[in-house]
Amino acid sequence: MFTVEAAGDKEEEDAEYENKLQQFVDYITIRKVVLFEDLAAEFGISSKDVIDRIQRLQESGRLQGITDDRGKFIHITEQEYESVARYIKTRGRVAKSDLLMECNKLVRLQPRNEDKAKIKEDQKKMLEKVENEIKEEEPKA
Repeated sequence: MFTVEAAGDKEEEDAEYENKLQQFVDYITIRKVVLFEDLAAEFGISSKDVIDRIQRLQESGRLQGITDDRGKFIHITEQEYESVARYIKTRGRVAKSDLLMECNKLVRLQPRNEDKAKIKEDQKKMLEKVENEIKEEEPKA
């Protein structure tokens, strides 16, 4: 005879994983430029796992962008890709330096104002969470 003391629900686990994955994607898309170390700290995973996760998300089409040689991921929207493609098509042959200058104009590297507000709200929530954890750990006198 077998006794079942606890059972997991595959659908709940899948939903939780999908929710965390969406939070990961949202974190990147809102901030536009993120360090791998920051992502690792935020989501409690290693930098290697961050890199692997970003690569899988890019392969699946859920995330678009480039990785630089200093450990940053730069999120690029579909509209930004299209703007760069239009520039190349209209100019024909383009020198690398000209393309870089134009990309600096076409690809936004800073969050929008509404994204900045969301980032501040997330930081406020995180600060409140930490303060609550500290209060719970303090010995009661």
